[in-house]
Amino acid sequence: MDDPATRVPGQLLPHMHLVSRHRFPLMHMMPTDTVVEYLLGAPKIVREAQPMHWTFLDGPQDGTVMLTWQPLNHLGTNFASDGYVWADVEQAFTFEARGYVGRPDL
Repeated sequence: MDDPATRVPGQLLPHMHLVSRHRFPLMHMMPTDTVVEYLLGAPKIVREAQPMHWTFLDGPQDGTVMLTWQPLNHLGTNFASDGYVWADVEQAFTFEARGYVGRPDL
């Protein structure tokens, strides 16, 4: 499968997100079990339920959860310029949920 970012002009890529049309419920606190459930379900959502599309975003409502793809080969740890405020450098931690070990720093 080719990298979807190759289809976006280089000058636009730093300003766009590849987002699924799938809508998750608003959440002000997300338990790790829910995170694992969403991540495990992501491939099925993209394949069978709601396709991905490139778009520009404005700042979201608090509690918004979206399924997006980050083109690591092109942007690395830089995120698209948009209405979001991205956190400072992450603090790595490990957690277990449903038999999976999560390391958010990967």
